[in-house]
This record gives sequence, C-alpha cells and structure tokens, in this order.
Amino acid sequence: MRRTLAAAVAVLAISSLAVAARAVGAPPADQRPDEHYLVVLRRAPAAAAALRHARAIGVHVDREYHHALDGFAAVLSAAQLTALRADPAVEYVVADGTVTPDAGGPYRGDVGTSGSATGAGVTAYPIDCGAHGTEAAGLLRYWAPGARVHPVTACGTASAVIAAIDRVTAERRGPTVVSLGLSGEPNRALDEAVAGSVAAGLVYAVTAGNRDRDACGWSPGRSSAVITVGANPWRDFGPCVTLFAGPPVVAAAAALYLESHPGARPAAVKAWLIANATKGVLHNLREGTPNRVLNLGA
Repeated sequence: MRRTLAAAVAVLAISSLAVAARAVGAPPADQRPDEHYLVVLRRAPAAAAALRHARAIGVHVDREYHHALDGFAAVLSAAQLTALRADPAVEYVVADGTVTPDAGGPYRGDVGTSGSATGAGVTAYPIDCGAHGTEAAGLLRYWAPGARVHPVTACGTASAVIAAIDRVTAERRGPTVVSLGLSGEPNRALDEAVAGSVAAGLVYAVTAGNRDRDACGWSPGRSSAVITVGANPWRDFGPCVTLFAGPPVVAAAAALYLESHPGARPAAVKAWLIANATKGVLHNLREGTPNRVLNLGA
C-alpha cells in the first residue's frame, strides 16, 4: 500500500513538473509558432529583398501589401518567425488580429441637412463585412448621392482589413473618403496601414468600437490620423472619439465638403468637421469624451 501511494505521489510530482515546464517554456502570445502574422517591411528596395527571403525559407505569403504600407501576411513556423525578425529588411512582425463590425445604428439623428451639396466628384469606399457593408453603402448614397460609392468587403481579420485599405489606396483617384466600420484589439500594423492611406490623401471615418470600451483601446480608431466616430454616447467614449454620428454618415459629410474643396487634405477635413460640429447637446457623457455631434448642414 505504501509502495502504491509512493508511486502515485511520484507520478503526480512528475506530471506537475511537466506541466510547469510547459508553462515556463510556452512562448508569448506574439511568438506562438504556426499562427498568422503581419510582417511589415522597410521601404523598397528592402521590401523586395525581404519577400525573396521569406519565400526562400518556405513562407507561403497569402497577402501582399504595397501601397498603404509594405508588408505581407502569412502563417509562420517558429523558425520562420525567428528568421524574419532577424532580417534587417523587416521592420517588425505582429500577430494578426480579429476584427468585428460596428453594431450599427441607430446613429445620432440631429445631423442637420446637407444643403445643395451632393458629393459630386468624390469617390467613397465603405469597407465593411456582409450586411454591414450594404447598410454603410446605402447611407453614403443617401447622404452623398453624387459620390461614386464602391463597397469593399473585409471580414474577420486585421490582415483582411489591411488588404482592403491597401486596395483603396492604390485605386484612389481624386478626392476620396472611406467609411471603415470594423475594429479590433490594438494592432500596430492596422494603425500604420490606415495612417499610410491617410498620408496618401484619403479621408477615413472609422468606428469608435461601439462596445462599451474606451475608443483609445481599439484599432484603428485610436489613431489620430482618422476621424473616430461614436455611434452611441453610452457605448463609445474616451478622448479618441472625434464626434458622434456613424462612420458612413461622417464619410458622406466629408464627401460633401470635398465637393467644393477637392484639394483639402484629410487633416483639414477633420478639422472642419470638428469646428462645425454641434456641441454640448449630449448628456451624461463619460469623462474625457468630446461632446460633439456631426452637423451635415454646416
């Protein structure tokens, strides 16, 4: 009986040590092998060299990015991850992330009237998933009937959203607005893709998250380059919120402004929307949240 008990204790001790060893040896969340990663590269010609290196070590690249940023997305083994992080042509590697759509309306209704402007001469891209994209496109067409509206589908992952951002950045001709109704946990690559697209001249109205959490905790709404739009004053809050309405309605307002100011840079469009917003009409906002609602009639 004592031998049996001693054996059982020994087995338990060995098992506990094995569990402890696995716990100690488990890699951090951004270093787990055989997961999907975003690899951001230094600018050309380094980017081309890094892609050749990746393929030489057996990486199957499933998305390439060349416009909003230079990089690619791929599943990486532990060895591939280590090799790419050591490549001087690679700026950084981050794990891909999950993105989800804004919950949608009801958006703030006191948005004024658009007057005689229609958004003529402006291109609008609603980037969203499924029925959310259909809703966003409908709102853009309603509020900016003169704009050319081209819906772009992106679902599920930051890598998919970056691909959409990269596409619209490449396609951009003339004044362009983007309604982005997708967000996720903080992701450096997603933030930098949006910032790169804004630097190319595109105006972004992005969701604040609509998930009862500080907007500064979501990508890409935490980026200062974009217009971060709250849909619900009780679920969207924090200093990263630019104003309230709904991303497609704000994108439409930007299109109306760009019709008569086609050369305006994104920062100027954002500043104009802030300056002309209706102020002080929201109640019980959380501390630090700007009390601004879109005014389409400004």
